[in-house]
Amino acid sequence: MTKTLSLILLASVTIWSCPSAAAAQVAPSLVHATLEELMDIRVTSAARKSQRAEDVPAAIYVITQDDIRQSGLTTLPEILRLAPGVQVAQVSAARWAVSIRGFNSVYANKLLVLIDGRSVYSRTFSGVFWDLQDVMAADIDRIEIIRGAGGAVWGANAVNGVINIITLGAHDTQGLAVAVSAGTAVRGRAGVRYGGSHGNTAYRVFSEWSAYADSANTEPAPFSDRWHSASSGARLDWSRDADAVMAVGRFTTNRTRPGWLALTSFEPGAAFATDGESHSDEVSVLGRWTRTRTAGTVLQVQAFHTSTTRDEAIISLTERTNDLDLQYEARIAARHGLVMGAGYRSVDLAAGNTLTVQLGSYHLHTFSAFLQDEIAVRRNVAVTLGARLERDTFGGWDALPSIQAIWEAPKGQRLWAAASRTHRTPAITDRDLRLNFGVVPGPGLPIVLGVSGNPEYHDERFTQVQAGHRIRIGATAAIETTVFTGSYAGLPTYEPLEPRVELTSGPPHLRAGVMAANLLNARVSGVELNARWNPVPQWEIEALYARLHMKADQDPASLRPTAADTDGNAPPHQWEARTAVALRPGIETSVSLRRVGPLRVIAVPAYTRVDARAEFEVNSRLTAAVVGQNLTQRRHAEFASDIIFLISRIPRSARFDLRWAF
Repeated sequence: MTKTLSLILLASVTIWSCPSAAAAQVAPSLVHATLEELMDIRVTSAARKSQRAEDVPAAIYVITQDDIRQSGLTTLPEILRLAPGVQVAQVSAARWAVSIRGFNSVYANKLLVLIDGRSVYSRTFSGVFWDLQDVMAADIDRIEIIRGAGGAVWGANAVNGVINIITLGAHDTQGLAVAVSAGTAVRGRAGVRYGGSHGNTAYRVFSEWSAYADSANTEPAPFSDRWHSASSGARLDWSRDADAVMAVGRFTTNRTRPGWLALTSFEPGAAFATDGESHSDEVSVLGRWTRTRTAGTVLQVQAFHTSTTRDEAIISLTERTNDLDLQYEARIAARHGLVMGAGYRSVDLAAGNTLTVQLGSYHLHTFSAFLQDEIAVRRNVAVTLGARLERDTFGGWDALPSIQAIWEAPKGQRLWAAASRTHRTPAITDRDLRLNFGVVPGPGLPIVLGVSGNPEYHDERFTQVQAGHRIRIGATAAIETTVFTGSYAGLPTYEPLEPRVELTSGPPHLRAGVMAANLLNARVSGVELNARWNPVPQWEIEALYARLHMKADQDPASLRPTAADTDGNAPPHQWEARTAVALRPGIETSVSLRRVGPLRVIAVPAYTRVDARAEFEVNSRLTAAVVGQNLTQRRHAEFASDIIFLISRIPRSARFDLRWAF
């Protein structure tokens, strides 16, 4: 039945995905943004100040609210598939690997992710717990994606890119909205949001619950990986004259079956436990005060607290982050636009260990200060010089410089170039991890095989040069091209450990395995392209392409012969074509075709994915939509199994959505 429903949906959307002569008008809620409106979108993530996306000397892409709605995608990792150069691979029902320009993994460690300016990057694993970032898709205003190094602006760990998910202000979400969904992969979802205002204050409260079905497991070790998530919170926006205050609080909890391969004993041949439940909770509070003067000066103070608790089959941990950030923006002598600031962040980790994983408790501090100056060299040429100084408990002192230039060329063109240097500070797991993944018989004592952190593990460094070209072709088309190259130093290899007797962390045993070391260098290069065309106001067409090449070179001191055989777990190429058509008032269809190349080293074959969606305005308050995903294949793999967890295949799915607005 699922296959039949999917084929019917694909056929109907394909038939209707051509502009109709009857589509002279478009229902207000389904009106597409014009190309000029898209090019004039203002962003804040590239330079920590408001500027037009077209004028940013960086590889920037904005996923708009329209893009999200038309795609039919609902989880943040899935939505990020819409951007060029972003690698997204679903590992199981509740786990994703997300990166930019390579080095992808479940805990991709070179990508900084923010929600309304609050970092959700975990210092424990140097990655993002995507299952806890359950933002209501209807509340997202836009997602700003900066591809390439962003250390001078955002600090260490913004190595390959920055993603900032920006939600709608409370003034834009007034009234009551209710949404429900049901389908084959999304078994059920229900969300409610209410917004109101009083004088200069607007607020909204929201709550969402989701239940996801088991994905398509692989043999010979099938497992249940269903996922339940609930998220609730509130946002308040207040403004008067030059002052504005924003505060948002959120609580998310979920229950998953991630398929960890947990050791049950140190006896050779002991079975692994794979079906244990994981419970996770996250509480976050963010506050921001902004004062804007007519002369162009802006003072901003932001603080946030996040507390994350995970009770996994292989470890339990609590990570608490406190952050304070100050920023000042001013124009000097008409030619200089200064942005400067300073910040402090503390991270506390407490871990409950198991036979499989052991971590210590830590208290980390990071101090930072930054300055950047946008210099108007000529009327149509600007150069931005920037630098950030940081001191981290693990990384020590370091400076992260950058230089950018942009030229507004004739005929709607812009040319830009940038060079920068940044680094990734070690995660707690890089320094202190003890991961046991197998037990074999030994001479008298069992031998426990594992991976160990290295107390001497140091920063991974990255130097990058990139350039881009943007052009508008009339009022209906635009093309952007980016080329880049960069070099990494101090990437991880895992070097053999000499076996030794251990009397702790379980019964007496010999421990052998590998230990992390900074003995790999790599060079990357690539090209990214995105083009958008509006043949008529009711019809949008967009195409994306990304090509990535990586060549690694290991240090002669490395004893791992295969260390340099890496493709960064990223496809050498991926492309997407998508279209959305407002057929007539209140009816819209969209189709996307995506091709992702193979992951050579971990033996994941290339795959093609087709998604389709049809939306109907039943009346002025009720909207219905039918969504089909992965329509061309019954199931496909997007990532490969790790030594400590199982993976799933991603199945074909269909979903029905209803949304009321009052």
